Amino acid sequence: MDLTARPGRILLAISVLIPVIVLGFVAFQKARIYAQGVEVRFPIDGYDPRDIIAGHYLIYRVDYGTDAVCAENDMPARYGASAGDPVCLCLTDVSEVPPANYEYTCEEKPDSDCVAVLKGRCERGRFTAGLERYYINEGKAEELDRIVRQGNSRIVVKIDRSGEALVHSLETP
Repeated sequence: MDLTARPGRILLAISVLIPVIVLGFVAFQKARIYAQGVEVRFPIDGYDPRDIIAGHYLIYRVDYGTDAVCAENDMPARYGASAGDPVCLCLTDVSEVPPANYEYTCEEKPDSDCVAVLKGRCERGRFTAGLERYYINEGKAEELDRIVRQGNSRIVVKIDRSGEALVHSLETP
């Protein structure tokens, strides 16, 4: 295919612009959550696996304060949902760690006492919201691994109005 021909140039421009536009949109969404999201803290404990391809990151268990939400395998069925459907947590007091909350299906409208809503899923008896991984600098991996294993660490999360969240930072003692 001759890229100097007019149709070739158009295809080349489109193939370059589409990934740039998609990456720009993703960056904009993350920046919007970061700027407008409600700040919430969750306790964590975990470990630091080393993946040659993915690099250094902490994978941790987040204490959402929801032991009963997904402990029973019929949780989605209780609400007329099927396994794998989104489950939402209504966070009523974000000053507590973990925040006070209760669960409901995401199709329902949350009560007015919800300060923030966190979307997630029940997976293997645990509530997960996609916040369970934190990428770190290779030079700090060993130190952070040791600190997180000792306990009393937290993640600071920003949650937007639609329930989407991102990890803002990691707090260690």
